[in-house]
Parts: sequence; structure tokens; C-alpha cells
Amino acid sequence: DGFGYMWAGARATYGVTRGRACFEVRIDKNQPTSHLEGETNPNVLRVGWSLPGSNLQLGEIKHSYGYGGTAKISENCNFKNYGIKFSVGDVVASYLDMAGESCTIKYTVNGKDQGIAFRFQKKELQGKGLFPHVLTKNQNFTVNFGQMPAPLFPLLPGYMPIGQLDVA
Repeated sequence: DGFGYMWAGARATYGVTRGRACFEVRIDKNQPTSHLEGETNPNVLRVGWSLPGSNLQLGEIKHSYGYGGTAKISENCNFKNYGIKFSVGDVVASYLDMAGESCTIKYTVNGKDQGIAFRFQKKELQGKGLFPHVLTKNQNFTVNFGQMPAPLFPLLPGYMPIGQLDVA
């Protein structure tokens, strides 16, 4: 029963070093949590980007960028209010713009732009790419890297699903 208190993270195997990429996450279902005591947010998910080799606790170390269902963004354990809350049935898309030296990450919820969440300089990554990353606690989800016949919601102009990028 103690597993309900644990977070689980997963990072994609392909990352981005240039251009503009995105991916979507649909929250499908909450797992039962009635047995958990004193858990403020028993069903929650974070979406974002992280460096390869970093820990799987998205948003809790440097260059690990997450947006959670509690309407908070985080990087290096620095949590800030951002956007709107999201939960079961919602689709969150994460957009990474590495087209120039000044880079940004922004999000949409059900197709609605939440604005720029993070800004950083590409040189800070020391040539490393950022990889799609999901961290969850007691929620089932589906990720669309571009393998589905169409986006779950219309994508922001100029961004390509990461799974459809040229890997050459």
C-alpha cells in the first residue's frame, strides 16, 4: 500500500539539441488512493524536459524542467505558480524552442497556450540535448510523440512532434 506515496518518472530515449519540438501527454485515469493518509495531492503528474543521465524526479535538479497538475512549474526544486491545474481527461503539451541561443519551454492545456514557463541559454546545456520527461504519482497517462495519426489537440505553429523529427 505504500507505493501510493511514491512518484515514478520516465524519460524518452531521444532528445533535442536544436529546432522546435513538442510532445503531448493525456491523463487517462486516477489510481485508487483512498487508503493514503494525509496525502495533499495523491493523483498528480508533471510534464517537461530533462538532461540525459539526470535523476527521474522531474523539476528537482538544474536543467530539469517540469509543469505539474497543481499549476506549478519547477526547476532545481524552485516551484512557481504557472498556468492552470490539469487532471484526468486533460491533454498537456510541452514545447521546446532551441532554434536560437536563447531557448524557451512553454505548455498548452487542452490546446490553450499557458505562456513561456522557462528561459535559458543553450550554452548552459554544454552541448547536451533535452529529453521528454514525465513524472507521475497514481495517474495513468498516454504520451504522443507524433506516433498517433494526429495530434490530440492542434499544435502551436512552428513546432514538430519529437517523434517526427529528422534524427540525422
